[in-house]
Amino acid sequence: MLADVVATFFILFLIFFYFYLEYFYRQVGVDNMCILVHAVKRQEQELPLERRISNALMEVGPSITLASLAEILAFAVGAFIKMPAVRVFSMFAGQ
Repeated sequence: MLADVVATFFILFLIFFYFYLEYFYRQVGVDNMCILVHAVKRQEQELPLERRISNALMEVGPSITLASLAEILAFAVGAFIKMPAVRVFSMFAGQ
């Protein structure tokens, strides 16, 4: 009986975190992709695609890198907060 309850909660836990974390990871990457796509669209259309992407990465690469490092730092700091909900969220979301 207890094993069934534990197994049910474990399965629900896995389903919840699978869908939640997949959404969260996509959202963290989506903002960087929007910045990159916007930078590519600003390039001259006569240039080859590889050159436009290269120019766009040179332009917004440092910004994307700093934003990602700030997100990692925020989750690392959140892992040491004494509030259990914030600590657990930061440990799982920062992986």
